[in-house]
Amino acid sequence: MASISTLSNSLRSEISDIGKTFVDTFIGDGATKIFQLNYYPVNGTGLVVKVGNTDVSSTSTIEEHTGKLTLASAPAANAIVSVGGTYYRYFTDAEIQNYINIAFAQHANTEVNPYGTKTTIANLPTVEEYPVVVLASTLALFTLATDSAYDIDIQAPDGVNIPRSERYRQLMDIIATRKEQYRELCTLLNIGLHRIEVATLRRISPRTNRYVPVYKPQELDDSSFPQRLHVPIPTYMDQTVSNVISYDILMYQEDSYVFTVDFPYSLTGYNLLAQIRAYAGADLVLATFNIDVIDAANGKATLSLTSDQTRSLPQRSIWDLQVTSTTDPTWQHTYIKGTVIVERQVTTTNREPYASGWMG
Repeated sequence: MASISTLSNSLRSEISDIGKTFVDTFIGDGATKIFQLNYYPVNGTGLVVKVGNTDVSSTSTIEEHTGKLTLASAPAANAIVSVGGTYYRYFTDAEIQNYINIAFAQHANTEVNPYGTKTTIANLPTVEEYPVVVLASTLALFTLATDSAYDIDIQAPDGVNIPRSERYRQLMDIIATRKEQYRELCTLLNIGLHRIEVATLRRISPRTNRYVPVYKPQELDDSSFPQRLHVPIPTYMDQTVSNVISYDILMYQEDSYVFTVDFPYSLTGYNLLAQIRAYAGADLVLATFNIDVIDAANGKATLSLTSDQTRSLPQRSIWDLQVTSTTDPTWQHTYIKGTVIVERQVTTTNREPYASGWMG
């Protein structure tokens, strides 16, 4: 099973950025509390800082990338300040993990496992771990190449020539090799950014100018309710914009659902109303959220649905939340909107035919 930690360690091995231990020692002068480490970037989490025999790690701060250590107070004159930990050649742990997350998001953007579950780092197949690391290594090397691009060649009057730009060319050669390595692995294994995907072209009805629904194919003996595919619709270069915050809700059918909304203003003197409808302007209200203002002064409220309310919701609908004033009946503001996506349940006690939510 993959994890951020294991993939990060593999990435460090690929780019030769293995951690090394160090110990730095300083002498206090009674006034200085900022010290520059000789080794950086460092792992700030595992850094041990001592003034004499007193551990002050919890009260010290470190700039991991620059190695600048700041103590809570200046050590006494002649006090020995010792710092020990792990340093790296190029990147901090946060930067390495960021490369892994970006590479994984690109590699497994639309990928699912054989059971239809979205691929995550935790369930990433073992055979795909190394390609993700290779892709992450190209991102890290691009950062090094950008840094080296600022170097210029040095030519001295005495004929000495230092081609500093050669480092940039070497890095770009490595990046090209790594990109080709990732492409080859993806092509052979049919994974990642270069895998072959099967898609169904959407048809538009000439009579109604509406898309013809597409349903997921099913096995011959699968008698379950057909699942509609909600394929992203192109914008056709539409310039429509909205100043309403967008937030999509993902829930499981017949499960209770609760989430918190933070408003940038106090809710004192305001009423809240949130509803779910099949589409904007639909007469039928599919569900109305139960709203509880838990902290009016700081603008915090919880929205919830009971299991009975989520049982009858369709797979796709829309919702929004409106704020109205209790003192000004003409004032109204839609604060948040979005799509409600409901995954069909498996276990249920409500199996009567024609009951709400029964799928046959």
